[in-house]
Amino acid sequence: MTDPISFNKPLGPSSPQRGVADKAERKAAVSLFEANSAEASAQAVKAKSASAARDEVVLSNVAQIAKDQPAYDKAKVDSIKQAIKDGQYPLDARRIAENFHALEKMIRG
Repeated sequence: MTDPISFNKPLGPSSPQRGVADKAERKAAVSLFEANSAEASAQAVKAKSASAARDEVVLSNVAQIAKDQPAYDKAKVDSIKQAIKDGQYPLDARRIAENFHALEKMIRG
């Protein structure tokens, strides 16, 4: 009759020498398993880093142009600057004061 787990060892009482041999076999099997697990982990890390090294992002021309341009209308800002220099920009003192008052309320809570 054989062991239902290993299918090759006889069941029944074993000699003390067999017990030592079984321990040695188990220890060797565990060592082999740990070595294989460590090697598999190392290979997985290498494969993951190799695939990550190949990833890249390529922007289309339109995206690159949009990225290079400022997020505001430069021509409008320049025209407002020039109007302020020339004294032509209309300022509403009441509106400015109301905005400052609203900011003060937010700051003081």
